Amino acid sequence: MKGFIGRASPIFMVVLFAACTSPAVSPPPATGPATSASAPTDSPAAPVTLKFWVNTSTPDDPAIWTAAVARYQAKYPNVTVELTPLLFEDFLRNMPLALDAGTAPDIASSPTLAHAQDRYVKAGKLLDLTEIAEARGWTTNIDPEIIAFNNPTVTPRIFGVPWAMSTVGIFYNKTLFDSLNLTVPTTMQEFVDVAAALQANDVIPVSVGGRDGWPLAHLWYQLIHTSTPYDYLTKLTEIDHDASYNDASLVQAAQIVADWYEAGYLDRNMLTTNFQDASAAFVAGRAAMTVTGAWQLNDFSTAPEFEARFFPMPQVDPSLPWHVGGQAPFDDLIIPLGPNEAAAVDFMDYLLSEENMIEFWNDGEIVPYRFATPPAAPTLLQGDFYAAMQRTLPGYFMDPYNPKVGDTIYSSLQDLVSGKISAQEAMDKVQAVYLQQSPAE
Repeated sequence: MKGFIGRASPIFMVVLFAACTSPAVSPPPATGPATSASAPTDSPAAPVTLKFWVNTSTPDDPAIWTAAVARYQAKYPNVTVELTPLLFEDFLRNMPLALDAGTAPDIASSPTLAHAQDRYVKAGKLLDLTEIAEARGWTTNIDPEIIAFNNPTVTPRIFGVPWAMSTVGIFYNKTLFDSLNLTVPTTMQEFVDVAAALQANDVIPVSVGGRDGWPLAHLWYQLIHTSTPYDYLTKLTEIDHDASYNDASLVQAAQIVADWYEAGYLDRNMLTTNFQDASAAFVAGRAAMTVTGAWQLNDFSTAPEFEARFFPMPQVDPSLPWHVGGQAPFDDLIIPLGPNEAAAVDFMDYLLSEENMIEFWNDGEIVPYRFATPPAAPTLLQGDFYAAMQRTLPGYFMDPYNPKVGDTIYSSLQDLVSGKISAQEAMDKVQAVYLQQSPAE
């Protein structure tokens, strides 16, 4: 699969930033014009109400959707969109129940196929968007490989279309870095040196919400993507038993996590700290860095009283292509089968239109739309994301591909940093559960 940046998707072709004080960053011109998605059909003669569920990770997420709904309803007053935001766990719990009960929304921004949509497709509950996507121009305005990444089990069919991109890496307190004469690390040794310097100045180097499990896994994902060949990780996501979780490179990455915790580079209270508290420690300035993703870009652009910036995790093995764990299309727009499919398609067409993509971009989202003339990045932090994604390649969240394996990754890493087991034993535990799984699950 091609990288997302500076290849098939001109939107992501972004210049590196010469001045840290610039209020906005303009990408270079795109390489060619893009075809706009076809305009929505005429507003229905009779009023229609669409139920719209959105997966969210923070309480502030619904703001972009509220604004998008308001814009659409102003254009088409016969359409009422009832917006229901659901936190990730609530979405995963409620959507299957609603689909089975016939009470599903008309349209949703859903966790991707690997998380959830695959079961909806297999149950025959979703509208096949393949021909619609071509007719409306979605496969022209969004790189088909990006769409395919989120439809891995049904390619070349399309049941969901992503509206945003995500990546994971290191948010850092640039104000603090500058005061201590620290620079952004570009090698793993430089990263360790920066962490040691922060610790020597009585600052938590890296906050991690280890109690929740998955934020700790996100740290490990960063390490395995630059210590393990990408094709090997792909085999693990496909539950190909020719690959194993107790491979030496994955054990090495786990050992690095343990070593950093023992050295005090990771918050020593991480096992009693959840994701929200780890983020709060960073915002309050108690931690100089935190490992998280693009879903917190807006929060970290506004909440801290210092300048927050971003860089990708340096590579463990620089000889490998620089893939980043979790750099992938974000949630998909999907349409459950139901009586309002036509109206839902029109609304989805608007959400994927250039007009709405510009609004999302200006709100700080990393959108996959191929603009003919890309807008400027509204903030330096958002610009950091584009610069990072220009230099790096896509990668996986390993846990969604098999929840049982994911849960074992969480608990094994928690046991590792608590000193209960070794890195080898942690990966042996994951491997034992992995071997019980099959691609059909």
